[in-house]
Amino acid sequence: MPCPVAGLFYQWRSAKSRMAPQEHGSSGSLPNVGPGVSFTVNDVGYTVGAGIPPWTRLVDFLRERVKLPGTKALCREGGCGVCTVVVTVPDPETAGRTKTYSVQACQALVHSCAGWNIETIEHLGNRFTGYHPLQTALHGFYGTQCGFCSPGMIMTMYG
Repeated sequence: MPCPVAGLFYQWRSAKSRMAPQEHGSSGSLPNVGPGVSFTVNDVGYTVGAGIPPWTRLVDFLRERVKLPGTKALCREGGCGVCTVVVTVPDPETAGRTKTYSVQACQALVHSCAGWNIETIEHLGNRFTGYHPLQTALHGFYGTQCGFCSPGMIMTMYG
């Protein structure tokens, strides 16, 4: 039985190829829509512009562009938690204040991260700079099995 989602994707692609041509810049590329979205990852600033597709998930940006493999990707539905990162965002309710919480990076589009300060498991601690007390506790009390989901568990507790 064919996959219904793949069929819908094929129909969308076919319809897209029949669309009228859009106006582009002189180079044939999409017009520049502005400077982009700025945020930090582990205290390093990044700006995402039109060169990054709008459907790019934060987990893919972290793993492929920033080269931080500690943030895993598994279910891509927000259910397993292996992609958890901690974000600090401006508080919309109180000017000048921030809120910190954990986010499933597979559910956040990278273009929606404007003004975020994102922390990954690599920022929390490692064997070279020393481990965070949460990492030490998880290890000390045998809280891991294979270790694949341990970064997500640590970041959820940290957030």
